[in-house]
Amino acid sequence: RTINASKVATITSEHLCNIYCGVNSNQAIALWLLRAPRLAADPLARELRIDQCQPSHSLRAPLREVGAEQWSAGLGERGTTNRLVWRSIDGEA
Repeated sequence: RTINASKVATITSEHLCNIYCGVNSNQAIALWLLRAPRLAADPLARELRIDQCQPSHSLRAPLREVGAEQWSAGLGERGTTNRLVWRSIDGEA
């Protein structure tokens, strides 16, 4: 996929954040900041129905409560493994 000059001129700081984090929504950025894998951040943001105005620190407890089935819904068979890795990184495992 190529980006031409006219498209570059329309990139906002919001787009740059999404590009830098590798996610597709502001809600997913909050989960990425909590060290959720970028591939899991978008589906989990939808699953948790995150409001983009929610402070990221208020999302840690709901993210801990998300079960393997929700992780797998967004990531397929890699969901369970990604959940275990995240919980280990977050100090839960």
